Amino acid sequence: MQHDDATRELDKIIHALKWASSHLTRLDESNASRHLAAEVLHTPLTVAVHRASQGAAKLREFLTTQPPNESELRSLAQIVADLDRCPHGRHEGDTCIGWTGPGTYQGGCEGGISLGNPHLQTGDHLGYAYSATPYLMPERDRRNDPEAWKA
Repeated sequence: MQHDDATRELDKIIHALKWASSHLTRLDESNASRHLAAEVLHTPLTVAVHRASQGAAKLREFLTTQPPNESELRSLAQIVADLDRCPHGRHEGDTCIGWTGPGTYQGGCEGGISLGNPHLQTGDHLGYAYSATPYLMPERDRRNDPEAWKA
């Protein structure tokens, strides 16, 4: 199970426990009212469900404050690093003679130098940050600088 999946499932559990706690509390209050009690005595089940709800909420807070798994970050970093590769698998500006593996030759990029990703050129829009700052494909020599991806 992935981190995000676990967090979503935990949210469902928290929602169910809060509903159950609220429902049981109303039943306890109803019983106290029916017996004209001066104070509400909560059943052990109500207390247990309420504590479980609080514990699940603390666990969710812990999960959401933890950084993503390092292997997930590496996978995402590899995807970003590969965005400038040509159809033959070479980074923009690298030698590209079309060899993509044992026994496979596809002609390479024109002139023997990788032309990069034909669908994503330097300066192309990639999307926007939460702050509405646009992300752009930076120049080749600045692609390792996270700030260079921001417009």
